[in-house]
Amino acid sequence: MSTVGIIAEYNPLHNGHKYHLKAAKELSCAKYAVVVMSGDFVQRGEPAMFDKHIRAKWALQNGADMVIALPAAFSLASAQAFASAGVNLLHGTGIVDSIAFGSECGDISPLKKAAEMLDNEPDELKELIRGNLAEGLSFPDSRARAVNQLMGVSLLSSPNDILGIEYIRALNAAGSDMIPLPIPRTGPGHDSPELTSEFASASAIRKHMLAGDDVSAFLPNTVREDISINPRRTQDQLSRETVYALRRMSKEQLSALPDVSEGLENLLYSACRECAHIQDVLEKVKSRRYTMARLKRICMCALLGIYGNPMEKLAGLYIRVLGIRKDAMHLLSLLNQSASLPVIARFSDTDRLNDAQRVLHDIDMLAADIASLGTPSPSPAPFDYSRPLLIV
Repeated sequence: MSTVGIIAEYNPLHNGHKYHLKAAKELSCAKYAVVVMSGDFVQRGEPAMFDKHIRAKWALQNGADMVIALPAAFSLASAQAFASAGVNLLHGTGIVDSIAFGSECGDISPLKKAAEMLDNEPDELKELIRGNLAEGLSFPDSRARAVNQLMGVSLLSSPNDILGIEYIRALNAAGSDMIPLPIPRTGPGHDSPELTSEFASASAIRKHMLAGDDVSAFLPNTVREDISINPRRTQDQLSRETVYALRRMSKEQLSALPDVSEGLENLLYSACRECAHIQDVLEKVKSRRYTMARLKRICMCALLGIYGNPMEKLAGLYIRVLGIRKDAMHLLSLLNQSASLPVIARFSDTDRLNDAQRVLHDIDMLAADIASLGTPSPSPAPFDYSRPLLIV
């Protein structure tokens, strides 16, 4: 039996995602697809527009056979930690043979070469990074420019390729034999605002949805039916809660948040007192060195009480199964037999968690509760396990 793994957000799931799921199975010759999906918060530093149970259902209706949740501590992390957690979860299932990901270049060779360069950090790369930092660039941008300069291509300027390189690095670090499979991206770019073809980026779809535009042409039928009846979550709806979370923290506590360095805590401390809306706080602190996505993730980590380097939390990973297709139920049996991480399908399974895993689990429970406040009419926060394992 062959199973391909995919790491995704599906925020929301669109035609491009459906194509990717189909292409992943075809390219890998896999019968099944296991998806690791961000839970209630996503990497751009916002609550997922729709809750994880709805998005898991969409995935299962459009090509996925099992959906596993990516803990919030990693879904709100930079590319390296996001990719490392996703890869380690897929590796930890013991049932996944390959990992497929979208790629702007579509060629595994340069991606592997860039991954090797980042792992080995030759002196020439370090020198270029130092020079770029001196120009005021952030470390990720300095490193990306340095790799691009050495390789003569713009691999680390493309969001999917950046993640693809990190997937390969994570596979190497984990000693995994899963095969990395890049799938050439089709249609508009990752953050393209255009709605001009059958495929559109999730960013464009979210923007037009919030503006009240019709985006149904870019969504599978199963998704169209749900978006009209489910409330949409946004960062703006959590503005007051986020500013409160920042204001109640000391500079020392702010400095302990993931990705806070170089005195950024001082800027955040001042900005959250000078501004009453989270968007104003972000605009005040944003700079060439501190990107908007990085700042938004930091603020969401403040809201959820996530501290420290996420890479040091990999030992706390656990497999939370959100849903499975009825005709793939045997995958759950195989997972329970083969997984090297605890498998959680119901609340009673959480007794298997160790202390490190319980910390991440408690953050995920809080994330579900907080995300429910992110709609125009904040909803109650039902117990996250009150919904049984989704079977489609």
